[in-house]
Amino acid sequence: MAGNQPSLTAQIHQRPTAGGNYIIGGNPHTPAGPTGDQLSGFEGITTDFLSRQPSNLNPLLPTYFQFSLKRCPHVSFFCQSANLPGVSISVVEQPTRFRSIPHTPSTMEYEDLSINFLVDEEMKNWLEMYDWMRSTLTRKDHEEIKDTPDHYADASLSILNSAMKPQVRIEFFNMLPTELSALEFDSTVSTPEPLISTASFRYTTYEITRLSS
Repeated sequence: MAGNQPSLTAQIHQRPTAGGNYIIGGNPHTPAGPTGDQLSGFEGITTDFLSRQPSNLNPLLPTYFQFSLKRCPHVSFFCQSANLPGVSISVVEQPTRFRSIPHTPSTMEYEDLSINFLVDEEMKNWLEMYDWMRSTLTRKDHEEIKDTPDHYADASLSILNSAMKPQVRIEFFNMLPTELSALEFDSTVSTPEPLISTASFRYTTYEITRLSS
């Protein structure tokens, strides 16, 4: 019998041991595929689900936010809702003999920022938005219009955690109001509801800062 290989009888009656898998008539081999606690098909990910569990399982709720617009403090105070605008990239296709190759452009497209705010009975917040929009154009004479730098303002949207502490801040730069919704008055309603107005903004970009882990 060549070498120290166990006899056929010994291999048949031998108990399997950790790391000692034998094939009858062959040499010891290493099992194929992932070893230890590695998850099959996902290199570097363990099968131990407890070690992969996130440290924070709390979901993000739509009430966890705070909007701030220094130029319009009454709008900020009565703000009821605000969105985190989405982003998109227009892919440029490079034609080839086979399949087109997608390339990213040099800029990113941002959706508009929209907020809803409760209108106070003196209409201070609605007029803050209206006066801002008026200052960016002329209606009667050229003295109405403000200098270009005064057309823009910055704002921030803070995302809060379950303890109502800021954990993420989104800062919007060079915002310009583009739309202010109408106020609908109606004397026929039996249970009047507070009036809500919507304002929309364009901006150059926004930056996201994580405040806590």
